[in-house]
Amino acid sequence: MKTQTVQNSRMLGLLLACLLVLVGCGSGQSTEQLADIARDPVDSNYTGPAPDTNDVQNFKLSVWDNLVTKTCAECHSSGGQAPMFVHDTNINTAYAAANTVVNLSTPSQSTLVTKVAGGHNCWLASDSACADTITSYIENWAGDSAGSVNQITLRAPAIKNPGDTKVFPDDNVDFSTTVYPLLTTYCSACHVEGIQTPFIASNDVDTSYEAAKNRIDLQTPSGSRLVQRLRSEFHNCWDGDCVSSAQEMEDAISDFSDTISTQELDEEIVASKALSLT
Repeated sequence: MKTQTVQNSRMLGLLLACLLVLVGCGSGQSTEQLADIARDPVDSNYTGPAPDTNDVQNFKLSVWDNLVTKTCAECHSSGGQAPMFVHDTNINTAYAAANTVVNLSTPSQSTLVTKVAGGHNCWLASDSACADTITSYIENWAGDSAGSVNQITLRAPAIKNPGDTKVFPDDNVDFSTTVYPLLTTYCSACHVEGIQTPFIASNDVDTSYEAAKNRIDLQTPSGSRLVQRLRSEFHNCWDGDCVSSAQEMEDAISDFSDTISTQELDEEIVASKALSLT
C-alpha cells in the first residue's frame, strides 16, 4: 500500500509539472520565429534543367509560367514551331527563343504582344485584353531583370500629310469576289466561329468582311496584315510556298482596292497633319 501511495504521489507531481509548463507557454512570453526557407517555385508542368541564370529564372516566373498554360503552348513548345518561347522541357531554350520576340525596353512593342493584338491565338474575349496581359508579364520580367520599375516610353507617331484616301465601302460585293475566296479556301480550318479569332474566313461574308477590314491596307496592299502574316511570319502558307501565297493575297487585295475610288480632300477644309497614336 505504501509503495502505491509513493507512485501516486510521483504521478501527481509529474502532472503538476506539466501543467506549469503549459501555463508558461500561454503566458504571453515570446517564442522563437523560424526563418523562412527560400525555395524555388514548384511547377508541376516543368521538370527540365534548372535556369542557367537569374534572368532565366525571372523569365520563367513572370512569363513562362503564365504562357505555358495558354494557347501559346499548343504551337510554340517543344516539337512545335519556332519561336519556342514556351519550350516545356528546357527553360533555357525557351528563354533564348523569347528574347527574339520580346522588347524589354518597350514591352508593348514586343512581337509577342503585337502578334496577339493582331488576332493571333488570343485566349480571352478580346485581342487587346490578351495583348495587355502579355505586356504585363513582360513588364514584370523587365522590372525584375533591371532591378527597378520599368518606365513607359511614349513614341511620337509618324507625321503624315492629309490627302486623298480610300474608304472601305459599306457593301462587301467586291470583297466577296477578290479577297474572300482566298480566306475561305486557306484560312477556314482555324479562323471561323467556334475555333479562333479573327473570323476572317467565316461562312458569313459580312462577318469575314468586318474582321478583315483592319487587316487590309487599301493604300498599300503589300503592307496589309493578311500579306505580312504570310510573307514575313510564314503563317500557314498554302502549298508550302509563303512567297507565292503572300503574293496571291497581295494581288487579291490590290484587285479589291482597285474597285474603290479615291476620295479627294476638299480644298475648302482646313486640315491638320493626320496623326494617330495606337
